[in-house]
Amino acid sequence: MVLSNNTVNFYELNGTSDKKTRLTKEIALAYDPKPISDKKREVEVAAASRSTAFSRAYDMMGVQWTYKSANRTPNNSVTTAPAHLDYAPSSSGDTKNGIPYNWGGMNGVDTGTSGTYINFTSGISNGKYAGNISSTVTSSAVGVDCSGFVSAAYNFGTKYGTSTLNQVFTNTTWSSLVQGDIANKSGFHVWILDKFSKNSNGEIMSVSTYEATTDGTEDKAKSWARTWTDAQTYTPMTLK
Repeated sequence: MVLSNNTVNFYELNGTSDKKTRLTKEIALAYDPKPISDKKREVEVAAASRSTAFSRAYDMMGVQWTYKSANRTPNNSVTTAPAHLDYAPSSSGDTKNGIPYNWGGMNGVDTGTSGTYINFTSGISNGKYAGNISSTVTSSAVGVDCSGFVSAAYNFGTKYGTSTLNQVFTNTTWSSLVQGDIANKSGFHVWILDKFSKNSNGEIMSVSTYEATTDGTEDKAKSWARTWTDAQTYTPMTLK
């Protein structure tokens, strides 16, 4: 067996009388390994199970970090600060919980976005901006957007958008949807199901979710609630 440029080549070798084998000169000369590029590459990893993804999502909502002046996102033509972080923190920094919303971001607890390849807390420690709610992707900020939150939770190893999540999820029914599954609206938004809330007649009234959203007072990964009417405008999906 010879490894070459991410390929495994197998050769049948003739055995000698003492049961040893030798790599022939022709095979040895044919082995021409390519130099490994210094450019970092995304590594495909096994997706997390539904229950593990739900736990990972919870961790992103609860991660504790220190917000310092270097992390304050400027408001300009490229970036806009998340509403709850649009202020000057104290000189020693302020303790925050939850990863802020960052357009195009997948900087989770242990995941990074192409261009930064660092997780959220490492990015913050290195002076990256804490989130960006402008619709412009920038490597100057770290955090997660809605599909980045889902991609990080499921540990896909790459970021899927709301229009490409159908590559790794398949449509299902609302009656089959369980905790950890997702509901997606292509080109708009996606969230992870926590639970359904029903009335005394067993009718669904609202849906508790885990999501990265700019709804509400804090633009970040958080627990949220949606009316059943709103939830039904999304497509229920489960991991393929």
